[in-house]
Amino acid sequence: MVVLDITMPTLGGIEAAGRIRRVAPKSQIVFLSQHNSETVAQTALAAGALAYVTKSTASTDLIRAVEAVSEGKKFVSRLTRWDPNDR
Repeated sequence: MVVLDITMPTLGGIEAAGRIRRVAPKSQIVFLSQHNSETVAQTALAAGALAYVTKSTASTDLIRAVEAVSEGKKFVSRLTRWDPNDR
């Protein structure tokens, strides 16, 4: 299992997830992100992640996400902030 941040210097998390999936297709990717956005969460899941956890809910959601992914399930934190770019 790999926990990645969406926003990383040099190589973004989405690109890193793609590279990881190419070399280790069975890897289970969990994204941890400051972005409380459906668009970003959907992009992360489309990149092969099984979970998307916002940093604002990490204290409760990160363990739940890891447990869900270990059981073969997906997990997404509740996204509460409206993003004007989500249409």
